[in-house]
Amino acid sequence: MLAEDIELGKFEYVSTEKLKNLYTEITGKKSNVHKYYVLRKNAPSNTIPAHLYKDGMRHIHPDSKQARSITVREAARLQSFDDDYSFLGAMMSQYKMIGNAVPPKFAKIIASGLYKLILKYKTK
Repeated sequence: MLAEDIELGKFEYVSTEKLKNLYTEITGKKSNVHKYYVLRKNAPSNTIPAHLYKDGMRHIHPDSKQARSITVREAARLQSFDDDYSFLGAMMSQYKMIGNAVPPKFAKIIASGLYKLILKYKTK
């Protein structure tokens, strides 16, 4: 329902308040944070947490016909892991590894910057 809302351009359920109200309506519970988020096809993802395995509705696949959370492989792609990178262990452990990881492309940028600083100050 949430992905379809975005696909159809209605955007009825994109505000935090609407999402919190929807959560209360569906579960009968109240929450100070919204529990649902549909990833946008042409926008940055929200943060991939280590607890994604139990909080999957904050990472809903953008295709409404699929009506699901993202897979381990999709989470890895969002974190910039190559498609041939293997995560071993149970699915829950794989989500934890991905969420706890520094994204490889981000790590490369940090390492490159540090290397340049080291070279700059090493010669002085």
